[in-house]
Amino acid sequence: MTAEETEGEELTKMLSGLPDTETGRYSRRLVTAYRRYYNITPAEDLPGGADRRKIAEGEIQDPAAGDPGRMPDSLMCRCDFDVRNAQYVLTKKNELWSAESHEYCYIFLLPHLTEELYRELESYVYEEGMKLIHPGKGHMCSTLTLLAVCSRCDPEALRLLKKCRIHKNFRFTLDGWMDFHTGLAVLGDDAWEADAGDRETGRLFGNRKSGRLTATNSSGHDNAKLLRQLMP
Repeated sequence: MTAEETEGEELTKMLSGLPDTETGRYSRRLVTAYRRYYNITPAEDLPGGADRRKIAEGEIQDPAAGDPGRMPDSLMCRCDFDVRNAQYVLTKKNELWSAESHEYCYIFLLPHLTEELYRELESYVYEEGMKLIHPGKGHMCSTLTLLAVCSRCDPEALRLLKKCRIHKNFRFTLDGWMDFHTGLAVLGDDAWEADAGDRETGRLFGNRKSGRLTATNSSGHDNAKLLRQLMP
């Protein structure tokens, strides 16, 4: 069996293991959409994935909650996209310039997104994603993306997600830069709670009553389009 066949089997196993709920079915559609162009690695095959399984089975002790090195229980997979453009003179040995772009998208499935959980996910994506970025010759940009699918979201968690402004330049952009995108899909009849007179929360959630919501930060325009398209 080839490596591609093995990866395909592992991904199929992950997708089949998702719950038969609105958020589970939505997550399945989301991962399938990314699968067309991205390389997808299930959480169990990422650094820390084996430890997460051992923690669940009681073989090792659970690290302190909020530890940036701890893999969140809600992590489903990481989707990687890499592209390289270059210009040559006559042959590829005579390269004039090259530009590499990368995206590392982490997809999370959880029942309730709170402020504390959002901060934990953001910290994890940043810490683990930065380990994958190698600034230098040819590196143009790398994007770290956090996508969360849940059935309920707290107002403060949504505020933090929408206001995320993480950006990093490497050697004043001579070695490229990093952008941080966030995206959220909420599906549930009790997606949020607010007092009838809470106008600020009403504006934040757009006064929606359908239990459906998608949101991104200012950098996640492409993510917003996909998240809306996949809504039932």
